[in-house]
Amino acid sequence: MLASVLCLGALQLGVVAAPQVRCYGALMEIIHQGRLEGRTTLSAALAHPHGYALGALAGLNGEFIILDGKAYLSRPDHRGGVVRSISAGADSAALLVDAHVSAWRDIRLSRAVTLAALQDTVQARGKAFGLPAGGAYPFLIEGAASHVKWHVADGSKLPPGPSTHEAHAKAAVHGETKQVTATFLGFYSDHDAGTFLHHDANVHVHALLPGGTAAHVDDAVFEAGAVLRLPKSW
Repeated sequence: MLASVLCLGALQLGVVAAPQVRCYGALMEIIHQGRLEGRTTLSAALAHPHGYALGALAGLNGEFIILDGKAYLSRPDHRGGVVRSISAGADSAALLVDAHVSAWRDIRLSRAVTLAALQDTVQARGKAFGLPAGGAYPFLIEGAASHVKWHVADGSKLPPGPSTHEAHAKAAVHGETKQVTATFLGFYSDHDAGTFLHHDANVHVHALLPGGTAAHVDDAVFEAGAVLRLPKSW
């Protein structure tokens, strides 16, 4: 079932429409209703060229990131680590948020930006490029980051039915990388809390870490010199 957020900005003078952002499933349903079943397959994001997506696999059996049509998956190995793989699109997702972007604008960060401050940086830079101030749209960060805290969901450790953010966090596989060069994909919006955003943030970010680990980013510092990429055409 498609929980649709067709997040197209209104076409106004000096403002360009954002890429169409689609969301299958919803965080509020996953956490508060226990809806862990597959809502679509990863092929939904791979059906058109230049697909970018992130989300959680059905059953919360891991996380994924899709970068320019290539899908990377990480599943818990139930020994405290993760198993990495590449998907052709048949895998199901309990949550998938995607967009298709054929070209990007690059901005080199002049100073370090924390994950907590990232939403303001993305919003300000996007507005300067004519993207709708409220979103929704994807963004990329490529380059050096430090103090990266991440997790990979593990639904096998959750009891059936409604749960809490705390229980989901406790069940997940966690990791931390002090210094890394990686690719981060995020989605920004100021009106999609409970759908693809948690209620305390306007961005949802996943990382593709060295070695192919795809993970949800809980905290990070994006270092000066890293490149923020915002949609240019789609």
